[in-house]
Amino acid sequence: DFAHWEAGSTIEQTIAALRALAPIIAFRDEIDEEDGGRDGYQGDSGVSGRIRKMWMEFLADPTIRGRVFVVSATNRPDRIDAALKRAGRTDERVMVPMPDPATREALFRLMVHRSAFPSTVTDYQPFADMTGPSARYPFGDSGGDIEVIVRRAHAFATDTTITDASLRMAVEDYIPSTDHRQVAQMILASIAGV
Repeated sequence: DFAHWEAGSTIEQTIAALRALAPIIAFRDEIDEEDGGRDGYQGDSGVSGRIRKMWMEFLADPTIRGRVFVVSATNRPDRIDAALKRAGRTDERVMVPMPDPATREALFRLMVHRSAFPSTVTDYQPFADMTGPSARYPFGDSGGDIEVIVRRAHAFATDTTITDASLRMAVEDYIPSTDHRQVAQMILASIAGV
């Protein structure tokens, strides 16, 4: 059917475009969703398997070495097909841990600046400390969490200018969207190199 043809055609077009544009860096996010493995549900007449096979053959092609650099990201390395993680398809694995205090402080500054929110806050370190590991959240807040906190601080501000008080209120009001058990599972999977 048309949807199956279109999916296969799209990956062929993507691979052809990567070859034509080389040298190029391609970023693939949440690859665990698309590369869930051969054992996952495939109620699509085998289209998923053919697409996965085309992609893996492309990644293993020695003619793209040094010309096509693919960066793949996932929060769930344990869900990625083992064949995709083989040397020659995935040569390096880099774990990106939760942000440390200095990074959280820089993230607060960046999120305020990037959103162009007026702010009277001059020292973001106390907020970086407040969003660090605690009994409530053992791994601390992520960059995404900090972005939401900054947006809330802007919403809490009385005249749209972020102040120490509105930022403190936003930090104290924020409930992380990811359960700490899920974060622990992701960290352990990354450390194990699965």
